[in-house]
Amino acid sequence: MAENLPRNLKGTVAKSHAIRADTATNMATEHGLPDVSDLLRDLNDARKSVAYGDIELPELDPEDTAMEIETFIERSRITTARPSLEGTRRPN
Repeated sequence: MAENLPRNLKGTVAKSHAIRADTATNMATEHGLPDVSDLLRDLNDARKSVAYGDIELPELDPEDTAMEIETFIERSRITTARPSLEGTRRPN
């Protein structure tokens, strides 16, 4: 899938949830995507709460969560569909 992305959006997927959230913030800042870093943190906390019971379950509204994910995906599609300027030449 990374081969379909413009060069500046390619990268490896971090294994750390904290790094993933930081990457989401960077993508929002650098590429104009919606910032889903808080959502990623909340989803990770929900996972840990259910799996280990060591933290409180965050409040997540299913409809709001789905809408936030859908918006991010749609904006990502628009961003990755933009023609890359790399390797192009100006017309004479």
